[in-house]
Amino acid sequence: MLPDEERALREVRSDNEAADFIRRFWERRDPDTSDGINPAQETFWQRVEAADRLYEEDGQRGSLTVRGGVLVLFGSAPVFRLRQQAAPALTPARPPRAQGFAVTRITIEEWEYHADGLPPYLAALVRDDGYERVIFKFLIEEDRTRFVEGEEFLDLAAIAAINHF
Repeated sequence: MLPDEERALREVRSDNEAADFIRRFWERRDPDTSDGINPAQETFWQRVEAADRLYEEDGQRGSLTVRGGVLVLFGSAPVFRLRQQAAPALTPARPPRAQGFAVTRITIEEWEYHADGLPPYLAALVRDDGYERVIFKFLIEEDRTRFVEGEEFLDLAAIAAINHF
């Protein structure tokens, strides 16, 4: 959703206004409103369903998580990496080590999309920003996942979604 759409959604006060907002939202993303088929809406709901199945966190729908949001906007990542690495723990070591800090293992998940595999309008926006690849890195924690890198590409994908379909 684009910033102007978020503002308009906050101003919705009735069911009729909500229905009108939703209709306009999807019309804006439909290349041919006369055929009764909206490929953007179909793709969206397929990706939401996949994200809900794959990325639910602590009772939150998967499509509302950080990884689910990326899946909905970008689709499945062609390159997927999962790694663990040592990192300083936030609590002091017990018993204290020479460095004075405990070490913990963290899990990083990385999704990579090459510009050539992105929809043309999104690829152009990514390249205009000086990139050939879009990389999302997530810190996988016990109860949730956080962005480490790549969050800035989400707005580009939302803009491109309107022009892609």
